[in-house]
Amino acid sequence: SGTLTAGSVTATVDAATGYLSGYAVRGCELMRSPLVPNFWRASTDNDRRGWRTRERMGAWRTMPERLKLESLNAADGAVTAVVCGGGVRLALRYRLAADGELAVSYDLRIADTLPEPRRIGLQALWSGVLDRYVYCGRGPGENYADRKEGSLFGVYSGNTADFSPAYIYPQECGNRCDVRYLQLAGKGGGVAGRQPLCVSVWPCTQEALDAAEHTHEIVRLDDAWLVNVDCAQAGVGGTDSWSVKSRPSEAYRLLEKHYGYEFVIAPAGTPADAARTSRRVAYKNE
Repeated sequence: SGTLTAGSVTATVDAATGYLSGYAVRGCELMRSPLVPNFWRASTDNDRRGWRTRERMGAWRTMPERLKLESLNAADGAVTAVVCGGGVRLALRYRLAADGELAVSYDLRIADTLPEPRRIGLQALWSGVLDRYVYCGRGPGENYADRKEGSLFGVYSGNTADFSPAYIYPQECGNRCDVRYLQLAGKGGGVAGRQPLCVSVWPCTQEALDAAEHTHEIVRLDDAWLVNVDCAQAGVGGTDSWSVKSRPSEAYRLLEKHYGYEFVIAPAGTPADAARTSRRVAYKNE
């Protein structure tokens, strides 16, 4: 594996996959699983009944399994991994700064023959002791690209267990748009985007959410949270709920063939730490 160290922070990149497999602060590991690509979402009612995304674009559900490491290079204090497969090329670059901030850069190329994905992002399991959240973005409840005008931009906080609502029929939930930073209290970790992010925090895996038909069937994680840090996600749609018209309008679909974004993972013992990180990251982007 490739290891990057700065002060009390150690970041580890798996040499077999090219994915970030660890981020430890003062010897305390924040991550419970590697940070892996995600192109899917647990089907919403509109996805399942009308748009029928599993039939039309189901290849994206298993796309991460088809991605294989093509190259892994370490130079100038950074590690760059390129993974390819199934008509997808994804370049991931990790650079650890002296203050412990790990910049994660994401560059995705999609073949013209592939249908549109459901989301563009990365996800990982984080420590279960991260029991409270603070974020700067749209809220206080969940919101999506085509369902956010009534969600005001601000700073919101609460119990991590309450981040995502529970639908009668389990499905995609809990997304927040236009997020500048997210801080999870406990061990003290956070993410901040060089541009607005979509984030969500779940008490279960996406596969468990997608497989369940009733709330009580969702298999909960043991002492961990799944954190999604996304570039974008398709809108909810809903012109109707029984035909292809249920899909979101074109402006809220992921129709491009090239996507890129960048965020940092950073030590953040307090919300003020996360806010300061966010300001530095945003300033560097200008």
